[in-house]
This record gives sequence, structure tokens and C-alpha cells, in this order.
Amino acid sequence: MAAVRLSRTWWLLGGVAGVLGLWLLAPWVLRQVDFFRLRRIEVVGVRYLPADDILEAFAAADSANLFDDWNENRDGILGVAGVRSARVDRRLPGTLRLIIVETTPVALSPGSDRMALIDADGVVLPYDPSRSAPDLPVMLVADPETAQLLARIRMVAPGLYGRISTARRVEDDVLLTFNRKRLWLSPGSSSSAIRAVVAVERDLIRRSKPFVELDGRFADQVVVRQRPT
Repeated sequence: MAAVRLSRTWWLLGGVAGVLGLWLLAPWVLRQVDFFRLRRIEVVGVRYLPADDILEAFAAADSANLFDDWNENRDGILGVAGVRSARVDRRLPGTLRLIIVETTPVALSPGSDRMALIDADGVVLPYDPSRSAPDLPVMLVADPETAQLLARIRMVAPGLYGRISTARRVEDDVLLTFNRKRLWLSPGSSSSAIRAVVAVERDLIRRSKPFVELDGRFADQVVVRQRPT
């Protein structure tokens, strides 16, 4: 009986080793099969960057196989300014899909010869505004704190963010214009302060109360003005 058990154990270990060997060797074997040669690369998710820039950075060889190791090529994409993340998906028999997530701009800002797109850190992105034609607030002078505030407003109050026309620093504060009205905030205004401004505006509209300026720079209150400061 002991010999039978030992024999079964060896058979089991041999089976596990065989499966493991096949799993490790499968990619190498598939790379030798011409049926899986790379025929097509699809770029998915790009709005601001040209797909050709992604393909150039990916740099797939003409003789590539679908089951090649694509980690180094993916790292090439991650080196493209404006790319937040990249994933490579395989589709049989010979198609790769490059799934790209771009850094989203929060504002436009005047550049030396054209408008530039700015990210949430106030950094100029290598995007061509004429290519994507984004409808974004115009930040008259790009700075990180104003960009971060705009990103916070977009996250907390997208309806308000979508109506902002301009944003600019005035000494230590930020002045936003929207719907021909003005909104004062501090660069570090919290999410709750932004929500309070939205709630006050909604209440004023509901009660048909005119206003030209809201001021959310003060703790636990929003000042409403009929005349701009």
C-alpha cells in the first residue's frame, strides 16, 4: 500500500510539473507560430494626443508576434508627456489594443503663439487645442494653485466648473467669472466651501434674488453682493 501511495504522489508531482512547464513554455511556443504574427495595432482612449505619437513610442517591430513581451514597449508609451497610464491587450489572432488614459486638462492659458492646455498641477500639456477644441475655463496666467482649485471644482461641482469662463489670481485669492457673475475663492478652498457656494447660488436662483458676486473666502459663510467689489 505504501508503494501505491508513493507512486500516486510521484504521478501527482509529475502532473503538476508538466502543467507548470507547459504554462511557462506556452508563450515561447506561441511566439514561433506565424498565425499569431502582429497584424494590427489599435490605439484606444486618445483625445488630445495623436495616435501616431503613441505608435511611435510603442515601437513594435515589423516581425513582432502577438505573444511577445510588451512591457518595454508599454514603458515607451508611459514616457510620452500627457499619458497617465497605458495597458496592452491582446486580441487573437494578431491584434494589439493600446488602452491609453491621458492627463485631463483643467484650463486653457495664453501661450507665446497660441492657447495652451494646463493640467491640475499648472503644467503645460503637449496638446494642440485646435485638434481637440476643448471648452475649458481660461486661466489668464497659469499657476499651480489656481489649476488645483479648478480641478477641485470640477470634481466637487462639475455643473459650476462647466460654466466658468475665466480664472485669475488677484493677490492671494482667485477670481472666477461665470454666467457674467463673479466668484471669489481662496486657492485652498475646501470641497465643503465650494459646495456651499453652489448651494447659495441655487437658493438665490430659486428665490429669484439678483446678485452679481459670490464670495466664498470666509469660514462657514458665503457673502452675496449686488455690486462687484
